[in-house]
Amino acid sequence: APNAAMNPEAIGLTGGDQPHTNLPPYLALNFCIAYQGEFPPRP
Repeated sequence: APNAAMNPEAIGLTGGDQPHTNLPPYLALNFCIAYQGEFPPRP
């Protein structure tokens, strides 16, 4: 129901108006060098 009343505890105020970071998860890998082992074959 688009006009249904929501529970006030579910949409209440939290955080005390403090800023927070809102970044998606990420993992950075600039380069990877193998010193031992075999190079993987190309498909």
